[in-house]
Amino acid sequence: MEHPMIRKKCPCCFREISNEEADILIRDHEIRLHSPILNDLISPREDEKYARFWENMGNSQNVLETNRIIITNEMIAEANEELEETGMVPIEKTFDEQSQGYVLTIREDSMIVVSNTMACPHCHNILPQNFFRYDMISIGLAGSVATGKTVFMASLMMNGFRILNKANMTVRNAHGNPLDPEKIKMERISQKLFKDQICPDPTNKSFQQPVYLEMNLKLEKENRTFLVTFYDVAGETIRNEAGSGKTIFARHVDGIIFFVDPSQMFLRQPIPLKTTVDEKKILSSMRLLSPAEQAAMQRDNKMRGSQPVWLDFGTSFEEEDENLNYERNPETILDSLRMGIGDSELGNKYIALTVAKCDQLSELEEFREIPASSLLFERPDLKNGWMDMDHHVVRQKILEHVFEEKVYHLQRNVGEYKGSALFCISALGCETRQEEYQQAMITRAVSPIRPIRVEEPFLWLLMKQMQERGWI
Repeated sequence: MEHPMIRKKCPCCFREISNEEADILIRDHEIRLHSPILNDLISPREDEKYARFWENMGNSQNVLETNRIIITNEMIAEANEELEETGMVPIEKTFDEQSQGYVLTIREDSMIVVSNTMACPHCHNILPQNFFRYDMISIGLAGSVATGKTVFMASLMMNGFRILNKANMTVRNAHGNPLDPEKIKMERISQKLFKDQICPDPTNKSFQQPVYLEMNLKLEKENRTFLVTFYDVAGETIRNEAGSGKTIFARHVDGIIFFVDPSQMFLRQPIPLKTTVDEKKILSSMRLLSPAEQAAMQRDNKMRGSQPVWLDFGTSFEEEDENLNYERNPETILDSLRMGIGDSELGNKYIALTVAKCDQLSELEEFREIPASSLLFERPDLKNGWMDMDHHVVRQKILEHVFEEKVYHLQRNVGEYKGSALFCISALGCETRQEEYQQAMITRAVSPIRPIRVEEPFLWLLMKQMQERGWI
């Protein structure tokens, strides 16, 4: 019986693959069988394709295990020839109607090994569950260092996607391997945020494994299930590697959430520092600034109207100070992103320009002067699991003024995208402090975490894609 051949692009290397071509990963490394043929097949070996992919992406240090059991179609065919000669049961790779993928089955006497974990035949990254069954919407998180991309993702995932799981919407993890180390890492980060109020550390300067979600949405006429892929790539990588393989995700995403930190805005007054900080412990771990460095720090702080950023003084302060202002400039990242996407592709992308950590702005006098600015900081309940579009339209008008006055002409730089919208969110919605925890310095929320509309840029991008695809 013929089965449908479904072709899609791998969400990691973006090469086209079919469900028939996909390789199978066996997770259990402890299996031992009597047959030397089968034992050789299911023995862990260095996965060169997998290791090479992550090495090329500058992230090989994060790959916990490159000794893996990947079974290809060629390996199955060769092993079956030998098994037939010895009269043993051949290995089966059968079509699964439910997932539209394939399942590997190995039998020997009373032993049976089954796996439906599919991997890309080109880079050997695991494909998400139901990859060949459902459509996928891809979203990139972009912004300079410490703008809160990882905290944003952890806030969405916190307490089992509590913010997103509503009456008409269900969200769950969709990683093909339930024991995937990166999946477990993100789940632990979100749990720490929810239970212990510990904020995640910034990502390193490299490509991170995507986060896969499966969403079910109750629409007026039908239920729609689809996959969502999030790409969280460090701002330094976007800037330094623009147009290279390390930023290839930018060309393939459907939409981008672009983060602007309050420290990157032009404010008349400093952001009030209300966090509780153990200054002695922090200062004891830092080299004292020279008078010239202190003056330069104060000058930079006054110019940016924000709190100072502690720097690594491996180079001269003047050089580091100048580089910091350039590298953290949101226009620098946005220009680099544009280079990575390519002018011809900009017209196919949506972008959500998003002020992060907006709770830091809520008590500034210059924001109180803006008419109806309180709408920027409200925490409304989602209506039927969606965003309040009436207030969203009003906030757009307010944010147009905010971006024009506080982030200069950033919104004018997205005119060639297919569509754009402005957002003002906070993944925590509360103050934080630095403290020592298990012999390391961490950032912890001071009061209960109450996110401020953290889901809205994500939901807006979903809505635009669903309109594009004729779902709504």
